[in-house]
Amino acid sequence: MKNRRRLFMAGYVILVFLGLFIFFIRIHPLIIYDTDDWLYVAYARKAVPLWGDWNPSRIFPEIVMPFMASLGVYLIYPFTHDYVGSIAFMYGVILSVCITLYVYFVMKSLTVKIKLSLRWSACVSVVFLLLNFLIFRSSDSDNVYMFHSFSCTNYFYYTIPTIFNIIIVLILILKPELVRVDGQKDVWNYSFIILAIYLCIFSNLFCSYILAIWAGVRVLFELFEQIKSPKRNMKISLKNMTGYLLILGFWFISMIYELSGGRADSLQEDSYIHNLITTLKLFVSFLKEKCNGLFVGMLIVTVCMAIFFSINRSTKEEFKKLYVEIFLNFILAVLYVVLICAKTSPDYICRTDVLLGISFWLLYAMVFCFSYGIKKREKIALIIPLMVCIMFFEINVPGRTYKDSNQGEIDWNTAYLIDNDIIAQIQDAVRSGKTEMELYVPKSLTNEDNWPIALYGGNHFSQSLYKHGIISRMINITLIPSEEFNQKYNIDMSEQ
Repeated sequence: MKNRRRLFMAGYVILVFLGLFIFFIRIHPLIIYDTDDWLYVAYARKAVPLWGDWNPSRIFPEIVMPFMASLGVYLIYPFTHDYVGSIAFMYGVILSVCITLYVYFVMKSLTVKIKLSLRWSACVSVVFLLLNFLIFRSSDSDNVYMFHSFSCTNYFYYTIPTIFNIIIVLILILKPELVRVDGQKDVWNYSFIILAIYLCIFSNLFCSYILAIWAGVRVLFELFEQIKSPKRNMKISLKNMTGYLLILGFWFISMIYELSGGRADSLQEDSYIHNLITTLKLFVSFLKEKCNGLFVGMLIVTVCMAIFFSINRSTKEEFKKLYVEIFLNFILAVLYVVLICAKTSPDYICRTDVLLGISFWLLYAMVFCFSYGIKKREKIALIIPLMVCIMFFEINVPGRTYKDSNQGEIDWNTAYLIDNDIIAQIQDAVRSGKTEMELYVPKSLTNEDNWPIALYGGNHFSQSLYKHGIISRMINITLIPSEEFNQKYNIDMSEQ
């Protein structure tokens, strides 16, 4: 029996990974393109917070992004001799692994917390995965999905750290003993949890709030239990809360570090109230414009189910308690993201990589409620295969279903060709013995610094290619934006 379960689990994980791998390697690969991509692909920083740095506390993205690029260059490039493709391959692998683990731990939590059978938990987790692609599928082409980001850099600064935070929260939900600081016998596992929590906290304030808010909600629940049962030993409550309080403490430290940095100093100083109102208006407008009709219908049905289970006397108290915890995390996540977007940039609220932490709690609440319904009445599960079929083909559209991930708003293949053209120009200049060169790049017609390939970033190309051994020495690069370059690759930069 155990062997059959393990075989089923292995098959499930492999199928989910392969589907995601194909998506992020062949359909929408992560191609480095803009100036930030070329900077951070070979960036070097210490794995500790750096007071006063541009990004003082963003340790996770700034060590993982160049590390994965290096793996691509040193493991894949020797066989393919394709610099951009090698990096894209490793970026696709790490993103696919992260999302696979994300879906796996959602499935695991349904199995453990609701006692749903393994096969139905797996089916519901597939529904959960599809919801991430369905939620904002609103037009006939170039839609966004919850795992979409605008560039490789943003994937490592927002999407991947957010997923990593969610995974750690799900692990701690499944194994709450790992967050307790007393009597730890499994030192091996505990040491890796400490590392994981450290990387979660020092990732990005747009991501780390997921772990911090969850820890805060757990503290509130412990305090409520203490008030509810005054005779309960206070020492037990304090022991249970210590780990969560430490998480909150270190999160506040990361916030203080981030406020010391160059990015924080560069934030706009408009009226905060005005920015808050703008953020809320943009959020409501985005949801109205982008939300998929089928998803809205499924959400309404789920809300009705949740209300029914809440007022039904036969519903287990454990389920109600867990649902309240999920709901609190969702509400606090919405509040936090709205407030931080108002502080940084109101239009961030329309980015799916920023909304991913919010959407997780919403989608998790939906599948959690649906799973409880299956547990109560298994015949409800009869609709799952039909639901998966309808959702999958609702996602597909006549045009290019989803946007590619680059700041140039161009298809990935064009971005790939442009990268290789740039690399060839630099290699030719180095081979001819030049110490400086003019590098022709696409021209933006709407901004002075030529973003997304900005004028100030010429030496980012040289530094990254030299560090990875693609060129034999550094070369000083001056960027020359060229309309002829645009015509060569049939690209329109007028909207950049």
